[in-house]
Amino acid sequence: MSTSVVQAEQQVVVQQKLGRFLLQVQRYEMLLKALVIDSEVSGSVDTALSNLERRKQQFASKPMGYLFDELNKSYLQFEGSAAARVEPLSNVFDKPTFHTKFTLELAPEELVRTQARLEAFKNLRNRIVHHLLEDHDIATHEGCERAVALLDESYEAAKVAFDELRQWANIAIEARDHYVRLAQSPEFEDALIHGILPDGTIDWPACTAVRLLRRAERGTPPGEMTRLDIALKEIRATHPEHRPGRYFCKSWGVLLERSQEFEVRKVKGSAEQSGITWYRSRHVAP
Repeated sequence: MSTSVVQAEQQVVVQQKLGRFLLQVQRYEMLLKALVIDSEVSGSVDTALSNLERRKQQFASKPMGYLFDELNKSYLQFEGSAAARVEPLSNVFDKPTFHTKFTLELAPEELVRTQARLEAFKNLRNRIVHHLLEDHDIATHEGCERAVALLDESYEAAKVAFDELRQWANIAIEARDHYVRLAQSPEFEDALIHGILPDGTIDWPACTAVRLLRRAERGTPPGEMTRLDIALKEIRATHPEHRPGRYFCKSWGVLLERSQEFEVRKVKGSAEQSGITWYRSRHVAP
């Protein structure tokens, strides 16, 4: 077999192995893009899906280097950094709005090693995509052999990088599933809507019981006090599920005092007549 035929066959092998490597890199880039896009979502119930679609469009044509930068800047964090970081939210709302962000926290040393691996793989990909023929003269037998060896090693490196990224994606999926289960739980509704926190404490100014008591004051002339028994008729008729026990209180009178949101005046009862409790907000209702 002539030298030219051997070299032609070697060049076909180089092309096949280059194609195999590029296909693996494309799989990696697709997963990387999905991970970056899905790591952050915000908006209202009406706008969240359109915001996510807009985010997909934003990253649709971004190169791999940009995605790596976004991954390092936004997704990969050292341990404890997310808990200490508070993202400012706009104070201009016309409806409830949320902002959810998923991150992968690593020990500082592991984060440095991980980022170094990402940088090395990015450089490897760029070198092969842009400089393979420059680095290896595949018109020669030796050049083809070196190119084949490099592409075999690079393909294995791409598989390892993809497997690591797939592990992160699986972690992100598990985190989102956990978040969905949490968001659908009564405890989440109590904390987010009713001001009943998981540790048993109550956010009294924002809790639903206080809001209901304030709503019942609307029929009372300004400056006067509201009768608790009359207020409770309204609350029980419209929101019977909100009882003092839900807020770890034995009675509405205890709840009034424990919240420290109201002035309270009690008129003791007698054998002939029940006592009366009056209350008035200390603060202007939001």
